[in-house]
Amino acid sequence: MKKDPRYSHSSLLPAWQITATKLKSKHPLALDWLNFCAYLFPDEIPQTWLEQWIAAKEPNSLEQELQSDDILRTLIGYALIKHNKEKKTLSIHRIRQDLVRESEPPQKDEVLHFLYQLGNELDPDQLEDWKTLIQWDLHVSWFLEKFGTKGFILQEKTLNNELDHERFLRQFVNELSIDQIGSDGFYLENARDLLFTEEAALHYRLGKWIFIKRKP
Repeated sequence: MKKDPRYSHSSLLPAWQITATKLKSKHPLALDWLNFCAYLFPDEIPQTWLEQWIAAKEPNSLEQELQSDDILRTLIGYALIKHNKEKKTLSIHRIRQDLVRESEPPQKDEVLHFLYQLGNELDPDQLEDWKTLIQWDLHVSWFLEKFGTKGFILQEKTLNNELDHERFLRQFVNELSIDQIGSDGFYLENARDLLFTEEAALHYRLGKWIFIKRKP
């Protein structure tokens, strides 16, 4: 069954660009947040992440709560996101994400840094962090699978709790190199750089969390 051409990305892009121009003129921060959301899992985006994002973006602002409310009101008013008030989560349509990524400056590195920093603040050994970790897991897994290096992800690895950080990262680099050199030309010297990247650290933290989560 052929897709209706009226709903292809190319047919929707002009209408989106008109909306984006209005947002850029009147609500630039709302457009920035929408662009940020284009690199997160499209559902179950915690509302608290918006507040954290504003705090990191404009740390000296005294009106962060007002800015958060204004962004939500704007994007809901434009029907660009949905807001689950009961769960305090946001969602964005997958096609909308594609359109935003195609037309706006890339936010991949900013989202990677945000997820990395958030992971640093969470402790899988503390039960009070588990609710946030479950949300974090969802978005990190999706991000690494979609935007990570060659889509490589170690989420299904069974990790020993005694595995130290450096050993894990070396295993990550070595497996990535072996897997990618033959098929994709991803050379070993490029993979070695991943030892010190936030992406590699995200793989490590995600693997550790999954190991702890699976324990009886």
